[in-house]
Amino acid sequence: EKLLKSMPSDPKVHAELSTSELERKIEEWSKMSPAELDALYKQYELAEEQESRVLQEDSVMQMDVSLKNRSASAVKVFWKDVSIKESQSNPGWYNVVVDGRPVKAFESTKPLLLPSRDYALACAVEYAEQEQFINKLVMPLTDMASGSAMVAPNAIVPRIDYLMSFFQNDNCYFRAIGIEAKQDELIAPVSEWFERVFDVKVPRIVGIGHPNVSPMDAAKVRESLIASNFNQYQIVALCVVAQFTASLMLSLSIMHGVVDLPTALKINRAEEGHNIDTQG
Repeated sequence: EKLLKSMPSDPKVHAELSTSELERKIEEWSKMSPAELDALYKQYELAEEQESRVLQEDSVMQMDVSLKNRSASAVKVFWKDVSIKESQSNPGWYNVVVDGRPVKAFESTKPLLLPSRDYALACAVEYAEQEQFINKLVMPLTDMASGSAMVAPNAIVPRIDYLMSFFQNDNCYFRAIGIEAKQDELIAPVSEWFERVFDVKVPRIVGIGHPNVSPMDAAKVRESLIASNFNQYQIVALCVVAQFTASLMLSLSIMHGVVDLPTALKINRAEEGHNIDTQG
């Protein structure tokens, strides 16, 4: 089963390694002299230092674009018509258009570029609902798309590592005492899909316990995510969903259509709902 086969791969930014490229690089390395390998190692050290700096300077989820002082950049709502159109420079991608002019991404001079017609329509709705001044805090999809455009190539792998931090204690591993059967029924499609695609065993913990995820399984999932060649929009969306659900498995399952959004919300809120029902 190929990951992300339905998403456009352009424009611009992707994870830097695919499986075929990794095989090619290994073959190249085997032919290098010790001096060449040492120079390559120093080059990778420098790249790792740059990735660390990216995480220090850049929001992992890239959702803080709209948190800047609104009074310094408040935009008055002047338009009467909101629509979308396909991008001329990036066929298959879309712009939101107000009174015939493409809107710019937040905190940018470049047009807002969106990877699908549905995404563009959703952002257009956010623009259509604005009154008097733009309130970016109630435009999360536009905010994510704007932030995605700021993600540099060397910032994708650090975001995959951020996603992997949820894999150690994924919310989909755990069951609350008293509703195990209900949770099993909801989570089963997610667990079965994840085990099949990534060839790992998904833990199941009732109550309090440690999942004991093996380093080998973690490495296998990480390598698969890197080979998936996410573009910047996909990686930011995954980070946002993982942050709010505490689950890498659920985030990927939503992306690949394993579960729909209402089901994902039921999975994520099952224990909270049970606690409210039983304890108030």
